[in-house]
Amino acid sequence: MIGTMFLVKCNSGDNSKGKDQLADSTEKLSGDSLNPKAATDTTKNEMAKYVEDYKKQCERKINVDTVFLFKGDSFRLVLTHYCLHDNSVHVPQKYTKIYGLDSFVTHAFKSDLLLKKNNKVIVSKSIQKGDFKKYLDSNLSNYGVVLYPEIRIMNDEIEIGYSVSIPLTDVGKAVKVSIDENGKIIFGGDK
Repeated sequence: MIGTMFLVKCNSGDNSKGKDQLADSTEKLSGDSLNPKAATDTTKNEMAKYVEDYKKQCERKINVDTVFLFKGDSFRLVLTHYCLHDNSVHVPQKYTKIYGLDSFVTHAFKSDLLLKKNNKVIVSKSIQKGDFKKYLDSNLSNYGVVLYPEIRIMNDEIEIGYSVSIPLTDVGKAVKVSIDENGKIIFGGDK
């Protein structure tokens, strides 16, 4: 898909220098690789479709309502993930030039979570990008959105995984919300 056009180098080395040491893939691209005039008509059509497909995400709401047994108790998890339609995310040209755009204005996303244990509410929380701020570099903090919730039970906890990603790019980071059987919430970054 188009996302592979952005990938130049994966950082598999030591990341002990800090979260802001990771390089943006756009900094490694140059010349015609970012020149929309050099793209063929087919590529231009694919890129326009990719932009439109991204915009359609703002119209889709993800609803999860499930009941499960966990450590001998009955749990009901209700998660609604949706677009805020707030025009709060301004993606700069360094990420959008390949699409022939000077910039891209889009919206933040949010999840509303309700967790009941044996019919008693133990978690009622909204989840947004700011909850993961300490796990994000400056580019993801400034231009990223919370996407693709995935619910799983791991390590005796309920986990909700997300990708905080810069729209129209492959720049992103996996993050998660961990919830124990009593409703204690821990925000973290996946490795």
